[in-house]
Amino acid sequence: MKIRTTLFVLAGLIIPTPLAAQTAALYEISLDQRIEKASAIVEGRVVSQSSFWDEQEHLIYTSNRVEVYRVFKGDRASDEIDIVTYGGVIGHRAQVVHPALQLAPGDVGVFFAAAPRAVSKTSTVDHSLQFSPYASVQGFARYDEAAGTASDVFHVYADIVEDLHARLVEKLGAPLLLRDYKPPEPQSLSAKTQQVPVITSFSPNPITAGNAAVLTINGTGFETYGGAGSNSVVFFPNADDGGGTLNGTPDSEVESWTDTRIEVRVPTRAGTGAFTVQTAGNSQGSSATALTVDYNLINVAFQGFKRTILEAKNNGGYSLMMSTNTSNQGVDFSTSTAVGPFERALATWQQTTGFNMRNDGGTTTSNVVAPNDDPDIVLFDNDSNPLGAGILGRAFSGFSSLTGQDWYVAGVDIQFRRDGTDNITWNFGPTATGFCCFDFETVALHELGHAHQLGHSISPGDAMHFQIANGTDVRTPNAVEIGGGNDVLDFSATKPNGMVRLNPVGIEDEQAPELDGLRLSAAYPNPARGEAVFSVEVERPKSITVEVFDVLGRRVMRLYDGLLAPGGATDFSVSSRELPPGVYLYTVRGESTVLTRSLVLMP
Repeated sequence: MKIRTTLFVLAGLIIPTPLAAQTAALYEISLDQRIEKASAIVEGRVVSQSSFWDEQEHLIYTSNRVEVYRVFKGDRASDEIDIVTYGGVIGHRAQVVHPALQLAPGDVGVFFAAAPRAVSKTSTVDHSLQFSPYASVQGFARYDEAAGTASDVFHVYADIVEDLHARLVEKLGAPLLLRDYKPPEPQSLSAKTQQVPVITSFSPNPITAGNAAVLTINGTGFETYGGAGSNSVVFFPNADDGGGTLNGTPDSEVESWTDTRIEVRVPTRAGTGAFTVQTAGNSQGSSATALTVDYNLINVAFQGFKRTILEAKNNGGYSLMMSTNTSNQGVDFSTSTAVGPFERALATWQQTTGFNMRNDGGTTTSNVVAPNDDPDIVLFDNDSNPLGAGILGRAFSGFSSLTGQDWYVAGVDIQFRRDGTDNITWNFGPTATGFCCFDFETVALHELGHAHQLGHSISPGDAMHFQIANGTDVRTPNAVEIGGGNDVLDFSATKPNGMVRLNPVGIEDEQAPELDGLRLSAAYPNPARGEAVFSVEVERPKSITVEVFDVLGRRVMRLYDGLLAPGGATDFSVSSRELPPGVYLYTVRGESTVLTRSLVLMP
């Protein structure tokens, strides 16, 4: 069966266990611990999905109906259960979720299940048969039926029966067999009778994910496309877990497929690494070299993948409110030490991309996380609504659409773990973070990046990398991430009521591109890999200076200093061969006027 990706997002970071000398934000829950703590462990396949609101209609969940093959632990009375995961689409409203297990019809493997976090009061499902994944993304060991292996975030089980089932049987005893399903055996290349696909070349490289960029794959043995629901699929490393698992292209993202050439749109959540072609006959072949995914954008899964649009909701963007609620051991965010680093992180995105999200809405007594509804709040967790173990923060994005085509960000709620809970200590800066602590500004920058509609990356040290280390400061997005942010804002600007960009240096030349007879164009392309060109035009002879500055205000280039005559635009260029990757401000200065725009140079 074809493994598909779903995409319903609440964005977040996961943290290591207390006192662990590791640098991963996602920490391992051992197989033995999952066996012990899970209330039910079953082998089965996802056969259908349906989404529902929680009782208060604040959060959307998806119920994944699992046809059970074996029961290793738990209730043995039913041959079907529901695994409830975060996020989903209901009508023309949606929510998308990190970190969270993402399932799709056809997924098969071993589920480690716990009591559900939420059920719907209108559901007709037997709630006693509803479960949530224990340890979130680690609550499922997915089978690769073509290779005869299983994998979770941290492990590949080379033999499903010998390496995975045997450990379960050792701890729990023989399972109850409910259906006649034989786990696939490991296959060597010599044991395969079908032709193995061979990838000879692909382009472009690098590429982007989630913005409909098309990857062309050349080779042999791809077979013909099997159509919807078939085994024909291209798998990409999953950026949400550093490539520990794979995401497959849905049918909607396949442009063309022949025996020697495939064209697919690189889907959201794809990350850097080798990719794999799986044929209709269930044979697989991987690229010999890595595909570099520059950045990854959040999408909504509705009749294919749809790009999301930042809205001019309030003064051209979004106006955040800080929660003052202290019920159930909560903390007033508005008076906490966290305000300073949060606003520094927010200012960083504002200054590098013009992201129009502002912490100017004042305060609210609400502590309700409901991203599709007002207000858009920033808050700490509390005892009645705690962030799960291992999670430092989450950005909850809600979406709405009139027709199902254009999906706008209806709202964003951002929640952080309280200082001192679960043995977590924050560094609120601005000094460097010691090994004892986690940097609040770094985590805030990451969560605000998700609010900016950026997904995770597979590049350690990136602001949007899925991991965050204690004792680590990543307080500035890199040029590639800024390019992704600009991509979102440029796309949003093409839509009715799209976000109005903030000017990073205070001169709103987007609204007033001409001042005192002086005109400065936008650079193209922007972001640029190689050369970017912009132009200056004057209505009358004018002495001007054209210069380029870095984000710290240091001049790095002077392109022109002298008299410019009217009669057409004069072009100037800036190249990544002359300047390192990063964000730059280019200016034209007249006798009494300065116009400034931003430019991103990519490696």
